[in-house]
Amino acid sequence: LDLFDLTDEMKAFAKEAVSSARNQDEQVEMLHRALLSSEDGGRGIRYSLLSTATPTDVFESKKANCLGHSLLFVAMARYLGLNAHVNQVM
Repeated sequence: LDLFDLTDEMKAFAKEAVSSARNQDEQVEMLHRALLSSEDGGRGIRYSLLSTATPTDVFESKKANCLGHSLLFVAMARYLGLNAHVNQVM
């Protein structure tokens, strides 16, 4: 099992989140908003300092710290064909 694997539900969410995007920049913005917003079918993920989790766990619990959110976003962005990477920050 790969850290960046997505469930079928997560794949469907990502596709729906960017369905009206006209370009990759819009896809990035729409995916970001869909993960954080609780409106219009958004996931409503909230920040939690102690919630370092896999993308699947973040998607289910709707709680993430910066690392957990980054992993989820990168996993979904890659699934959508976007060039996404996790950067190391010192």
